[in-house]
Amino acid sequence: MPSGVAANSLFAFSDTGLTAVDHSMNIYTSFDSGTTWKKFDKAALPLPLDTTYWEADPKNRFNFYTTINGLYIFPVEVKPEQIRLVYMDYRTATHRQFNLPEPVENISRIFETNTGVYFWPRSSGLSSAKIYFLPKGKDTFESRELPQFLCQEIGYPDNSGNRLQLNCQVPFGTKKYWESKDGGLKWAEIQEANSLFKK
Repeated sequence: MPSGVAANSLFAFSDTGLTAVDHSMNIYTSFDSGTTWKKFDKAALPLPLDTTYWEADPKNRFNFYTTINGLYIFPVEVKPEQIRLVYMDYRTATHRQFNLPEPVENISRIFETNTGVYFWPRSSGLSSAKIYFLPKGKDTFESRELPQFLCQEIGYPDNSGNRLQLNCQVPFGTKKYWESKDGGLKWAEIQEANSLFKK
């Protein structure tokens, strides 16, 4: 590791690539197995992660979601004001920070498609009824309303970015299934037999 740096989370990519994140979300990237490091501190937190917020191991508090050309880095199990989202390009080791449309407690899923990237806040399973879409080549997120609360799963039948499916809970243990053909702008209820979430 770089001198004096304690890694919170570590991710390896390609043959010699390493990305390390410390407790304040300073990001260090190496392309030579840790011999030299490049630091990105634009997304650093004012204070280190509050490890008393959740009863969990204070290490491994940052997630890495890999795409074809790079990876997204973001903290998990933190206060909403501590959420940061950074994209690192594998080829150039350059970083870009993105701002979500509103504070969220966590990002639970990310899915890259031909038209952009979908971000699913963890709280959408309980209270929020939104997902966030970052169009390809853009810096600003779009909010997409879900058809109801209590949606536990989202599915992508293909990589087009247009077709989405939802598995949602309704009272008395039954479920509803929804599909969108325009990236979540409009939803229609479908039968379970037509969904990705067949029993």
